[in-house]
Amino acid sequence: MSMIKKLIVLGGVIGLTLGGAAIASERGTNVSLPDKAAAAFKAAFPTAKVVKVQKETEHGVEIYGIEFKDAAGERDCDVTPDGTILEISQEIDDGMLPKPVLATFNSIASGVKLEDLERTEVRAEAKGGLLTVLAHPVVRYEAKIEKAKRFAEIVVGEDGTIVTPPVWTNESRRAHEEKD
Repeated sequence: MSMIKKLIVLGGVIGLTLGGAAIASERGTNVSLPDKAAAAFKAAFPTAKVVKVQKETEHGVEIYGIEFKDAAGERDCDVTPDGTILEISQEIDDGMLPKPVLATFNSIASGVKLEDLERTEVRAEAKGGLLTVLAHPVVRYEAKIEKAKRFAEIVVGEDGTIVTPPVWTNESRRAHEEKD
């Protein structure tokens, strides 16, 4: 390869890396993100190793869901093309639940199995095609619960207030997850 071709290839690689439009995942592929979304993600999580990126629309708003690993563990981040970070989620164990949250889960889910506990810091919300940035982040805890072959999800605020009450279904856990 000639020196000029090498410089052009090197310049393209540097441009992708510094331009923020591509984020290398652990699988060795590049996923294109809008520049502002990539820049916001890199600023918030400078040491993150991206595992997966998905583009979707939630409540009429285009969102990029980014699964990644960093010093805090495995996490998820939702970001819009303009660089607004909507939320950051991480699976936790029940020993990490605040007492009011644990009390609420226990009162509603007495005798049930709590699974897939997740802590989510919400910074912005999408509704009706509009994005609302919150003045202060809100922390929510989600659990999947199962009792007598019935399944539900519940979301609770960090003060123990129920944000989304459980809606019980007779579907198997697997069937419910396949819908998501």
